[in-house]
Amino acid sequence: MCALGREITPEMRADVLARAGRRCECQSGNCRHHRKGGRCPRGLRGDQWKIYYRTTRGGLNMWNLEAWCLTCFENNFDPKAVGR
Repeated sequence: MCALGREITPEMRADVLARAGRRCECQSGNCRHHRKGGRCPRGLRGDQWKIYYRTTRGGLNMWNLEAWCLTCFENNFDPKAVGR
């Protein structure tokens, strides 16, 4: 189950990955391996990526879901923010 209480389906994961062009969508300044505001250059393969929610209030809407590499996800995910 996802952090927001509903399931992310395999179809949703495939759609997010396709929209991202199989490349990490992170543009966060919390990552040292890419420029702040610049998109992460890492490609995404297999299960070596996660869905990141742009906002906690946006739910499972496609505009709110981004494909991020594991490094970017670990640099930015705050488990305390889940459920706010």
